[in-house]
Amino acid sequence: MKRSIITFTLLLLLIFHLPQSSALNYYGVSDVTVTPIQPVPQSNITVLLGFSYTTNVRSVRITYCRIDPDYLCYFPSYLMSNSTITPNNFSVTFQLKEEDLSGYIIGLRVLIIYQNASRIDFPTENSPDFGLDILEPEPGIFYFAITLADQTTTQTSTSQTTNDKTPFLFLPLIFAIPLLRRRR
Repeated sequence: MKRSIITFTLLLLLIFHLPQSSALNYYGVSDVTVTPIQPVPQSNITVLLGFSYTTNVRSVRITYCRIDPDYLCYFPSYLMSNSTITPNNFSVTFQLKEEDLSGYIIGLRVLIIYQNASRIDFPTENSPDFGLDILEPEPGIFYFAITLADQTTTQTSTSQTTNDKTPFLFLPLIFAIPLLRRRR
């Protein structure tokens, strides 16, 4: 009985702790996080792009464009920096140039350059969405879509993309401990 409880606990830990396999295999991108979820015009926005540990990424650049009501891109693109604390996590914070465009939609497009000099624009048509909408304003050009909020709206959620299952990791342990104590 004790062995089956331990096996069951380990199985649950593995199920809830492993990232989605489809996201892990898509060009090595394992997570995309945008903070805040609905930024206000002329505010700072932070984008975090996580890669699987096996990915050999040399650099990551991000460009943002106004998608709706009309398609307009802003330059220069921003170079994302690799985190020294968590390797293979690239992030950038920049200020949105939009003025008084509450409710407009902006798009984020990422250029990933790998160590072997291959390049990929991300997202693509078949990319995982990581909880964000993906729009195609021009044929074959895809963006993660972000809707700008009203100046009076302040939404500060930190992640739109990660389904955090960490609290569930401890449930099997909570149930297993009393059962193991009864056996003694």
